[in-house]
Amino acid sequence: MLIGDLFERDVTRAIPPVVYFHEQEPAELKREVEEYIITGGYPARDPRATEGGIHEQFVRLLTAMHRELQKPGGPELPACWISGFYGSGKSSFAKLLGLSLDGRTLPGGRPLAEALLAQDHSPGAPDLRAAWQRMVSGIQPVAVVFDVGSKARDDEHIHAVVVRQLQHRLGYSTTSNLVAEYELKLELEGLHAGFMDKVLEVHRKPWGQLKDSQLVEDYFSAALHALQPDLFTHSMAWVDSRSGSRFEGKRSADEAVQAIQHMMDQRCPGRTLFFVVDEVSQYVHDDDDRMLALQSFVAALGQRMKGKAWLLATGQQKLEEGTGVAAPILKLKDRFPPSLRVHLGTSNIRDVVHKRLLRKKRLLEPDLKGLFHAHRSEIALYAYRGDEISETDFVEIYPMLPGHIDLLLDITTGLRSRSARTQGDAHAIRGLLQLLGDLFRERDLARYEVGRLITLDLIYDVLHSALDNGVQMTITRALDLCSRRESPLMARVVKAVALLELVQDHQKTSAELVARCLYEVLGQGNLLPEVQKALDVLVGEGLLGYSEKTGYKIESSAGQEWQRERDGYAPSAEQLSEKIARALEQLLGGVDKPTLQGTSIPWLALFSDSVRAKDVHIKDERKHTVVTVDFQFTKGAGAEQWVPRSDTQAYRDRIVWVVGSVDAVQHAARKLVRSERMIELNSHRQGTPGDERHRLLMDERTRLEAAQRELAEAVKGAFMAGQLYFRGRERSPRDVGATFSAALAAFAGQIVSELYPHPMMLSVSEKEILYLIENAELTAPPPVLGQERLGLLSLDAGRYEVTCTGRVPTDILAYVREHGGITGSTLLAHFGAPPHGVAPDVVRAAVVGLLRGRKVRIEIAGIGEITSPRDEGARELLKEAGLRKAKLTENTVEALTPRDRNAICALFRDLLGKDVARDNDAIADAVAERFARVRERLTELGERFRRLPKDTAYPATLTRLEGALEACRRDRRVEPTVLAVKRSLNVLRDGLTLLRRMETDLTDGAIDVLRQAEDALNHTWPGLAALSPSEDARAAAGAVEAHLRAERPWEDTAELQPRVELLRGEYRARRRALLDAHAREVDLAVERLKRRSGFERLDPDQRHQVLRHLREGAAPNTDERAVAPALEVLEGLLAARREAAEARALAQLDTLLEGLGATPVVEVALDLGGREIDSAAALDRLLDEIRRRVLHELDARHRVRLR
Repeated sequence: MLIGDLFERDVTRAIPPVVYFHEQEPAELKREVEEYIITGGYPARDPRATEGGIHEQFVRLLTAMHRELQKPGGPELPACWISGFYGSGKSSFAKLLGLSLDGRTLPGGRPLAEALLAQDHSPGAPDLRAAWQRMVSGIQPVAVVFDVGSKARDDEHIHAVVVRQLQHRLGYSTTSNLVAEYELKLELEGLHAGFMDKVLEVHRKPWGQLKDSQLVEDYFSAALHALQPDLFTHSMAWVDSRSGSRFEGKRSADEAVQAIQHMMDQRCPGRTLFFVVDEVSQYVHDDDDRMLALQSFVAALGQRMKGKAWLLATGQQKLEEGTGVAAPILKLKDRFPPSLRVHLGTSNIRDVVHKRLLRKKRLLEPDLKGLFHAHRSEIALYAYRGDEISETDFVEIYPMLPGHIDLLLDITTGLRSRSARTQGDAHAIRGLLQLLGDLFRERDLARYEVGRLITLDLIYDVLHSALDNGVQMTITRALDLCSRRESPLMARVVKAVALLELVQDHQKTSAELVARCLYEVLGQGNLLPEVQKALDVLVGEGLLGYSEKTGYKIESSAGQEWQRERDGYAPSAEQLSEKIARALEQLLGGVDKPTLQGTSIPWLALFSDSVRAKDVHIKDERKHTVVTVDFQFTKGAGAEQWVPRSDTQAYRDRIVWVVGSVDAVQHAARKLVRSERMIELNSHRQGTPGDERHRLLMDERTRLEAAQRELAEAVKGAFMAGQLYFRGRERSPRDVGATFSAALAAFAGQIVSELYPHPMMLSVSEKEILYLIENAELTAPPPVLGQERLGLLSLDAGRYEVTCTGRVPTDILAYVREHGGITGSTLLAHFGAPPHGVAPDVVRAAVVGLLRGRKVRIEIAGIGEITSPRDEGARELLKEAGLRKAKLTENTVEALTPRDRNAICALFRDLLGKDVARDNDAIADAVAERFARVRERLTELGERFRRLPKDTAYPATLTRLEGALEACRRDRRVEPTVLAVKRSLNVLRDGLTLLRRMETDLTDGAIDVLRQAEDALNHTWPGLAALSPSEDARAAAGAVEAHLRAERPWEDTAELQPRVELLRGEYRARRRALLDAHAREVDLAVERLKRRSGFERLDPDQRHQVLRHLREGAAPNTDERAVAPALEVLEGLLAARREAAEARALAQLDTLLEGLGATPVVEVALDLGGREIDSAAALDRLLDEIRRRVLHELDARHRVRLR
């Protein structure tokens, strides 16, 4: 039985390669809808159920559109996106949906919508019918369906095409856009009916017969002249005015939507418009301007039309971001809501292929099932994804296998993305349905016996024209080779590889995959051995390339040239040696380190070969305590040389591992060098992703990774075939471990205790070492410093002392003493190496301990000599660089004698209240702590001292104390500090003693007494002395003056206080007496005023004015405690003030009396002071003069007051 006999319909019939949107005649629509397959529609529990079936997508889209239409104000973005793989049926989906909305009918009057719904034979068909009814109920749909690629003009945006297609659909002129535009203007101006009459009048024909004529513009212009002769003055005026106009291509998206709205209002009022546009993604995918215009068009539709106009667009890509999706397409997702997106997946393609082409005759299905079960195990083993095939799958898809569908879709997708020949030719790659039809027609697949399967070589025969020229040239040479060798299988292998390399981004083209894709006859058996031989021959001939990552591929001409250049390079021995050493270095990264007392010991790996390398360090962590392994990549020397050599001084402390065979290692290293060279030569001109050179470079990098892995395996195998040597003993690596890593780790674990018989791998933290630096009193030291471990500290009479009696500090001190001075770097190297094995932290702790115990002196460049851990710069020893630079010498000089220490400790105990250990560090700490406080005390005392009388001298003893304090604190190192204390001991003792006394004596009360004494002596006593003071006052003044001039007047101030009070008391008594006498004289003057003639005539206010002068003006303005005015001038000053006040009062009295009519009073100044009278005649002359002056005033009716 032939394959063609299995099918219900003729599989060789012509199947249109694509759906043409312009074919909208009823007969063509009838053919399309009858062949249309609606997949899906099964309940979730049914094995045939799918979420992406055409039924589900129809229901989902119609429901979402209905929901959007029900929104108040309509949908914001009335736009649907219908996507799917090439051949998935998305164009048929959109075309039939759009024309059903347009109300198209088939021959016989049957509605297209009814015929489309009838194609759903699934259990869920009523759901689709209900969704359709909900969608169209309440609206009057009209649709415009077209393919934008065939209708768009050069550089035209989609909205311009949409407007033109709507004009055609609504009966506007189809041959002239200018006429169609002006028709709408006439309608908007209410002139269209008159225009129609003028057309009939002028042309004797209705407009419907003229609007699609090639001369329509002339007909239109003539009619407009008749309609508006004033505006269009002659019959061709309208045509002439619009010559060359191209407005329709320049309109904006908003203008386009406005035109759509006007046309619908004029020709289809109240109806809902649906634009169904095919291949939108292909039209905008490489043009940002078209994408932006489409975005604006969708937004304008929603804003202006309010759900009365929709856009349904198709495209091959989903709008979600993914590989191969152009950036302009991704930007459209904001204009097409997710609920209005439809994607037809591969499951639909399978169902369509089965139902339209591969549906079997029911009577023959049992035969196919029997055939499947007879060969099921072999299919699972040798056919492509044969282990996933069920009985139903086999029957429905035969002669394909189910896995072929996804594979072929991936291949065609790969062709579209990678082949330059198909970027501009969408029809160069067929859909799956057309592909199968071509196989049946062109390759006579229907005439094969049942049992034959479709294989990739048959697919290649149909698709090979879509491959790039460079690939086809290599395939042609490969097929010529196959022809010469008379190997049909090799030719089939070439064809299969040519297609499979298109899917290498997610499926490696292995020999097994090729063999499964070429399994062509049930019962054929395993093709893998022959396929592998064919692949090896083709690779050897340079026609195929191979990568560990992606597998086999057709080698282009450039690839063959690349291979010849790579294989023609001969690496040098030095290059091979370098790669082998690097491989060993990487292998050591995975080897466990040997342990010693629980501490991991790092590796020191050396490499030597027979060329130039000799003890090359390939792994070195810069540690001193290491396990050294010497990799000898040398030939010739065997056990008879290496056994004695391994026990010599040069090799005694290392593991020597001599390699076995070197050929495989050198071969792998040679491949690695060649790949690295090709990458280095071509990386700067790698080209752009997708071109041949970029691909070759990527493949070479993959080949480099494989070569690195191969070299690593070869190195491991070569050394595992060699021998291990240590101190005259030989071992086979396989006797100690099964692998390279295990053997090396195990052997090192066996000999590490022999390398380091007495290790000291204690863990000493920086914090524990800092204890020796920071703590003067060793009260609770870390246990690691104790006698049981490092032996730095010993407990003596309940007190820890730094004795450094442990093994490590004793050995280090002996080593320093033996060499007369040694660097820290030498110490670390000597005590870290075999046989000591002392950890660097232990060496560091021992050095700090020896420094603290005053057993060594250390000099560090840039810092100077350090004699104590407390010295500045001692913390540098905690750093590896600082310890390495340090130079250690034995400390043979003692800074202080025991007597000196006793005296210093007594000073701190007696005068500073601190018990200090008899240790330089403790003394230095006490200096830093207590001397700073003493300086603060001096500062406080100085502030109080400045409050004393200004003539008081600051004690020289305290000045010397300040200098001594600065000298002791100037150098932060311990030894200079304690020496400075020793030199200043007497000054410190005297100064601290005086300081303590002054802090007791110089109180605020004493300061007040001294200031009072100074005030009494300077201000009170001079006035008192001028008035004949008492003898007690004179004695008190002398005693106060003597006390203030003493060296330390602040002492015994209690004796000074009574004398000061005596002086102040007598002073105040004298001053009080003068003030009392003054008050009595003022009262007498007031009485005199009151007795004056005319005073009684004054009213109370006038009297107050007169007396106020005397009472206020004669006020003393001082008291008994004041020192100004001075006591000796106070009496005269008060008398003058009384006289002036009395004169002012008399003047005020005269003025007031004059106002009451009294005779004016004139003062006559006699000026008799100082005049001498030596005779009676002189006296008479004076009296005559006075008489004359007084009579003169009396004659003038004045009263006279003598002054």
